[in-house]
Amino acid sequence: MARQTNLTANQIAAAVEQLRAEGRKPTLRNVRDMIGAGSMATIQRMLADYTNTAKEAATDVTLPSSLIAALTTAFSEAIALGRAELAEEAAEQAENVAAITREAEATAAALDETNDELRTTRNRLIESDTKAKALEAEMAKMSAKLAETEEALKAAEKTLSKAEAKIEQQEERLQELAALPAQLASLQNALREAEGRAYGERAAAAVAQANADAATQRANDLAEREADARKATAEAQRRADTLAQQLHTSNGTVQSYAARLETAAREIDAAKKANRPSAEKKPTKTRRTPAMTANETADTPTSEIGKLR
Repeated sequence: MARQTNLTANQIAAAVEQLRAEGRKPTLRNVRDMIGAGSMATIQRMLADYTNTAKEAATDVTLPSSLIAALTTAFSEAIALGRAELAEEAAEQAENVAAITREAEATAAALDETNDELRTTRNRLIESDTKAKALEAEMAKMSAKLAETEEALKAAEKTLSKAEAKIEQQEERLQELAALPAQLASLQNALREAEGRAYGERAAAAVAQANADAATQRANDLAEREADARKATAEAQRRADTLAQQLHTSNGTVQSYAARLETAAREIDAAKKANRPSAEKKPTKTRRTPAMTANETADTPTSEIGKLR
């Protein structure tokens, strides 16, 4: 690539005046060395402009005749001396021309190299543009996958919320079951009271015993249901923890997350089936006679009759 210069005529003139003040000739090489910048061709053109301008300025001055004669004599004396200097200047000019030629050749080579670099850069830009378009398409696919993953995460969060609600229901059920021992104790107290009141009445005692047996059976059934409910709740909690862990690691690929979500759904369905209460056994009713009913009604409080039935 050709070098750009910012040389001015004032720089050329200052370099020439300084060289003359130092007693050196203002040759192209000396001016170039004095300025320290610029191409040989540019300095030669500007030095020629400066010389022509100086000559034109010199022709406009009117000198006295005595001074003209003295200058003529001096010029005549200097002609002989100037011929040798002109020969030396011509040799230097030839060297300068050769230097300019070499510089032009180097500039041409640099220009060719720059053109090659430009072509290479253009090819790279085309390749980069193609890669950028491919990356944009890949980013669009990743954005779509991200949207799908977010939807799957929302669905999983809903499933987890349902599982948590199911656990809360199980806890409430456990609280209800926790109150069964107190109910059983109340029934046992009622049984003892009934036994004391109906000590002399076998029929009433038989009815009370049957009711107590039924209550005991019901209490046993409730105890079994309580144990089953506790196991089911523990299983549901464990599966909910597993589901939460799966949700935590669901930022992986959509395929693995879908498989885990399907597993979590099967586990929740299994938990629902496991928590479904079994049908309660109905106690065997004892056939009462009118006399037994009358005696039982007379000796048993209304609230206790409701509990026993």
